[in-house]
Amino acid sequence: MDSSDWQSHVNAFEASGQSARAYCTEHGLVYHRFKYWQRKFRGEARSADGFASVSIARDVSTAQPLAVAEFPSGIRLAIYDASVLTYIAGWLRR
Repeated sequence: MDSSDWQSHVNAFEASGQSARAYCTEHGLVYHRFKYWQRKFRGEARSADGFASVSIARDVSTAQPLAVAEFPSGIRLAIYDASVLTYIAGWLRR
């Protein structure tokens, strides 16, 4: 399998809603190899400023964000799901 095959699997997994282990079992993939490629593609998606590209699986175009953070660099972070706020609070405590 080449890198484009792995990229297709990583994309399909992210849209599936399954755990990585369940996805790998269903598709006959070796779990640790899948995780390697997932990390590799995630690393390639990071930009020079350390932020990663994120895609949203659901349509939030009509939803109002719960919180918005705007950074001096022009990056705007909009939070639409309250569960994400819990993670952010944990990161800020570190």
